[in-house]
Amino acid sequence: MLEKVISSIKKNSYEISGWFEKHQKRIPVPLLSTVIIKDSGFKTSLSNLSFFPSGLNYLSKADLRNAPILVKKYFKKYYSDIPKLKKILLLASTTHTNPFYYEHLHALAQVLKKSSFSVEVATLEPLEKPVSIKTPSKKILKITSAALEGRRLVAQKFNPDFILLTDYFRADLMTQLSHIEQSMNPSYRVISKTLKKSDHLNILNSLAKDFSDMVGMDPWLLTTQYNVAPHVNFDERSGVEKIAQCATEILTQLEQKYTQYHINKTPAVQITNNSGTFGMGMITIKSIKELSELYHKKKSKKISSKGQSVMNDVLIQEDVPLQSLFKNMPGEVVVYLIGNEIAGGYIKTYTSDKISKNISAARELLFKPLTLTKGTSVKLGKETHKHTGLLYQNLSRIGGLALGYEIDRLRS
Repeated sequence: MLEKVISSIKKNSYEISGWFEKHQKRIPVPLLSTVIIKDSGFKTSLSNLSFFPSGLNYLSKADLRNAPILVKKYFKKYYSDIPKLKKILLLASTTHTNPFYYEHLHALAQVLKKSSFSVEVATLEPLEKPVSIKTPSKKILKITSAALEGRRLVAQKFNPDFILLTDYFRADLMTQLSHIEQSMNPSYRVISKTLKKSDHLNILNSLAKDFSDMVGMDPWLLTTQYNVAPHVNFDERSGVEKIAQCATEILTQLEQKYTQYHINKTPAVQITNNSGTFGMGMITIKSIKELSELYHKKKSKKISSKGQSVMNDVLIQEDVPLQSLFKNMPGEVVVYLIGNEIAGGYIKTYTSDKISKNISAARELLFKPLTLTKGTSVKLGKETHKHTGLLYQNLSRIGGLALGYEIDRLRS
C-alpha cells in the first residue's frame, strides 16, 4: 500500500518542491525541532511534534558533521536582518530528570560552534555559582546563571545576539523573557501559551490532506483521525459518555478504512490529555466495552495534568500500530529538522530492561541512528529500506510546516 504512496510522491516531485517552497515563504520555522513518525506498514502518520528535542546526540556521525551547513543556511534565511550575529546563548535546565538531555545539549553546542558561533550554556534557575554537569558519556557541560541587564539577557560577561531555549522553565522564571530585545527561538509568545495536541493534529491533517490531494492519494494514509471530548472529570466520572461517543465514531471510521484496504487488524484509539504532555498518561482501547474500565485504570495510571484532578479536554485519536522496521524491532522514527531541512534521525525502539543493567548501554539499544539524508532510502547499519526515506523526508517536512503554522498562530 505504501509503495503506491511513494510512487505518487516520486511522480510529483516537481510539484511537491514548489508546494513546500510556497508554504515556507508564509511562515517562520523553529531552528531545531523533531517529528515522530509511526509506520504501520499500511499507513504512516506523525504522532508528535516538539519545539524542544532532546536527542541530537543520537544522530549519525555523518549527519552531525553535516548539521552546521544547515544551521548556517537557516540563519542566513531567517535572521539575515541581525548584523554580525555571532553569539548564541543556550538556555537550559540544571535539574532535568533525563540525564541524556545533557548529552543533547553538549551535541547542540558543538554543532553551533562548528557553525562559527560563539556559544555558552546558561539557566534562568538561581545559581550561587556555575555548575559543571557530567553527561552519561562523561563529557562536561558548564552551565552559568543568566540574568537581565536592562532588556538584555546576559550570562556573566557573555552578551548574546541570539537565545535558543532548550526546555520549559517555571512560569515565574519564564516571565523574564517576555520583553528581552534579543531574538529568541522559540519566541516567548509561543512558549507562554498552552499547547494542545489537537491544534497540532488539526494543522497537520490540513497540510497532509492538501499534500495528498496534490499527489492524488487517499489523505487517510498520512493523517490521524481524532476528536476532542471537552469538560471531562474522571474523579466524578462526568463526561465519560462524550469519550465513548468520540471513540465510537473514530473506531467506526477506522473499521471502514481497514475493510477498504483489506487490513487484517483490529483498529484502536488512544485516550489522553489534550493539554500538553506534563503528567500525561495514555490509555488504548479497541472497543467501547473496554471504556468501562477507564475509571479504574485512571486510579493506577494518572492521566490528568500536574496539579489537576479535572481534565478539561480529552483527546481521542487513532492508534497507528507499529511495524518492525529493522531487525524485528518495532519502533517510532524520530526525525530532526533544522529549519525545515532534514538533519537526521533515529529509530526509538522498545526492549526489555533485563537486556542491560547499564543505563548507557541500554540507551544505545533503544536509540539507533538512521541514515535519512542521502537519497530516497532509509538505512540502519547495513540494512536498507529502498525509497522509504523519501516518504519519511516528505512527512517530516510537513511536520516542520505544521510547527511553523503553530508559531504563526500563537504569536498573533
